[in-house]
Amino acid sequence: MGGITSLWVQKLDTVPGEIVFEEKFNYPDGALPADWRSEGVPASIQNRRLFVGEDTLKPRVATACLDWEFSDNLQVEFDVHVVSSQELANNLNFFFMYADPEGRNFRETKKERKDGNYARYHKLNGYIFTHLANGRESLARFRFRYNPGFTLLEEWNGDECRIGTTYRIKLVKKDQKIQYWTDGKLIIDQELEASRQHKKVIIGFRTYRTSLWWDNLVVRQLD
Repeated sequence: MGGITSLWVQKLDTVPGEIVFEEKFNYPDGALPADWRSEGVPASIQNRRLFVGEDTLKPRVATACLDWEFSDNLQVEFDVHVVSSQELANNLNFFFMYADPEGRNFRETKKERKDGNYARYHKLNGYIFTHLANGRESLARFRFRYNPGFTLLEEWNGDECRIGTTYRIKLVKKDQKIQYWTDGKLIIDQELEASRQHKKVIIGFRTYRTSLWWDNLVVRQLD
């Protein structure tokens, strides 16, 4: 990892809706800032954005995680933009509310996920939002899964996921309610069972067979 530190803001006493983390990736091109790490194809800073150019690079998967643990009830927003995808995967996955079920620190276990293999994340606690083109010019596919177990909780086909378009994504976790929004449109809306509520929070960007960038990450505490 690089030695640059992210421009995050830590506040022990917050009011609902207050920003507790903000990252604009305004660093020179090169290694990730110290608070970030990547698994699979390495992520980097390019043009003041978090970039992964793994459309054709093996193993053609990449995860970029923020090494920061938040508490429950969050709103997360960010921009994402597909640069290229030879197979029109246009894969915009997001890992939300992730934690090791044995309580181990994510940094301590990163070697176990060095290759970025998707199945390695299915054994952890967390939620996966999948937003992708799935080989189509239009009509995106959205999926919401629960881990451990990679259990599908909701699926919907509609809207879009195009190359060359910047999307503003918003995720909300408030008590048992969890939502996924794109450009102000509510796509996933779930009431979680008590047994499926995760409250320790690691967040991470994920992609597959896609070159893309992320930017303008904002995390707000909702309680």
